Order: sequence, then structure tokens, then C-alpha cells
Amino acid sequence: MKIILIVFVCLAACLAEATAKPPCKSSVKTDANYAKAVQVSTARAIAMFPDYDTEGTSLHQAVQEELEWQKKHNPATFDQPDWPERIAKACAALLGIEPARPMQASASSTADGSQNVSR
Repeated sequence: MKIILIVFVCLAACLAEATAKPPCKSSVKTDANYAKAVQVSTARAIAMFPDYDTEGTSLHQAVQEELEWQKKHNPATFDQPDWPERIAKACAALLGIEPARPMQASASSTADGSQNVSR
């Protein structure tokens, strides 16, 4: 009888551990660095696709629908702060919209005012 009880307790403990939820990552999304990175990513998305935040456009509508879908079905999408760019690119690609200007990895001004782009 003791063996059955021990097996039952061990199985219950293993089952509880296997179904435990992972630690909450909400603190990542409230971090100031995360918020700043999301702002930068949003600015890049708007620079690439000006209709990203223009109400009434097909891209804006697609982005809003995608945001709602991701919130419901894949909230981990928002764990990385570049989600505005990723969603903008995906929606634009589905709609056949080309970027207004290519995204640059990094740019720095030179002494003569021109831009150096490093990739």
C-alpha cells in the first residue's frame, strides 16, 4: 500500500511540474529600454511604410487586424521590441507593398554631411 501511495505522490508531483506555467515575462514589456526600442521600431516601420499608421489605408487595416490576432493567438510576438517592423513588413508583403525606402542597418554622418552606411 505504501508503494502505491509513493508512486501516486510522485506522479502527481511530476504532473504538477510538467503543467506549471513559465515565469511571467511582463516585466520585460514594461522596461524603459523595451518601450524605447518599440518606439524606434515603430518609427522605422513608418519610415519604410508611411501608411503603417494612416487610418483608412489597407496597410493600416491589415496591421490592426494582425495586431489583434497576435494578441489573442501569439502574445510572445511582443516579447521582442522589433515587433512593429516585423508586423509592418509581413502585412506589406501580403499586400504587395514595397518599402518607401530600404531600412539601413546603421548610418553615421561624415564631416562633409554625407551618410556612411555600414552593413
